[in-house]
Amino acid sequence: MWSTGQDQVAVIKRQLLRMVHGLSIFLDVDDLEDIGALERYIDETMVMLIFLSRGYFQSRNCLREVRAAMERARPIILVLETDETKGGFALADAREECPEELRDFVFGASGDERAVIPWHRITIFQVYIYIDRYIDIDIDIYIHTYIRPAPSAMLSHGTG
Repeated sequence: MWSTGQDQVAVIKRQLLRMVHGLSIFLDVDDLEDIGALERYIDETMVMLIFLSRGYFQSRNCLREVRAAMERARPIILVLETDETKGGFALADAREECPEELRDFVFGASGDERAVIPWHRITIFQVYIYIDRYIDIDIDIYIHTYIRPAPSAMLSHGTG
């Protein structure tokens, strides 16, 4: 069973739901009603996010989902765990762990590799990744509007 990334995929789901109103996200640990219907869930999916961490490609059910996504030509988003203590590993190792018949679909063919989003467990990096990759707004405006300390906080620290 793949478990090294489930907690972080739940974080991704929560963050995206907070940032994009009306978004519907299926996460098996939250929403799965029938394990026998994994392929049906892929039928109802527009985009599949694969959280690459050690053991993902060892899971029979994860492989079922990837195969179903490939058969249905669903676009995928790759997110790579970076923390080795939490199952992170090098992209080359992830590619090697992936069954050969799925590699081109998951990672892209040689010379046309799929973009991979590195996953950091520090919230500010997570917010930046979502905005930079998926939400069409100027990141500088976002950072200056929402992440900058309030003026009173800057004054109390002697910076303003």
